[in-house]
Amino acid sequence: MSGLGKKKIIKISAGGFHTLALCEDNELYSWGNGVHGECGYGEFLESNVPRVVKMPKDGGYFGEIHDHDEDGFKIKQISAGGHHSLVLTQAGHVYSFGYGSHG
Repeated sequence: MSGLGKKKIIKISAGGFHTLALCEDNELYSWGNGVHGECGYGEFLESNVPRVVKMPKDGGYFGEIHDHDEDGFKIKQISAGGHHSLVLTQAGHVYSFGYGSHG
């Protein structure tokens, strides 16, 4: 995949209509149907090329974008659902994005 170049993927999760990939450098990529925000780009668009998901500072909100290695931010687990995504950090914070009709 051209969007990942020569990145080493350490975790991957395939949802109903999108995919998440966590690389060893702690960068999270997503691609697929993003019309409900499940790809985490901040846009409601589809992408057939993997793009970086800009995660917020650990414990913060999505408006507080930062470098993935700043302040020890480390992604522990990822999960792509039907029209949503979940990210668990080493610090135990959970982030979700996508269709939230049930909270």
